[in-house]
Amino acid sequence: MILITGATGSNGGELLKRLSALGVPLRAMVRSTSGRANDLSRGVELVTADFDDGESIACALEGIERAFLVTNSSERAEEQQLRFVERARAAGDQRIVYLAGPVISGRAPHPRSRSAVG
Repeated sequence: MILITGATGSNGGELLKRLSALGVPLRAMVRSTSGRANDLSRGVELVTADFDDGESIACALEGIERAFLVTNSSERAEEQQLRFVERARAAGDQRIVYLAGPVISGRAPHPRSRSAVG
């Protein structure tokens, strides 16, 4: 089974739709089961978890072999991503696909970003 984070976003949602159409067993990690989560593909297992809550991440990862990781752009993105990876390792996940992007707070780029956006 594959865990898709960011399942209600553009990238995660599109990946979820395409893999679901192929019959791939999927679990969608969402912050809340209301709103856009209600529009997710039928047959997709929903799990409520928060990148700031390691225990909820661990529960979302139970039985998962692969994961797609995308987080919101924020000053805490790196911390959240590392927490997810640590929990995935502990759960024995084999592969994580990570979608990276610049993290912007106001007009200041993320420290690892090479150029400012704005």
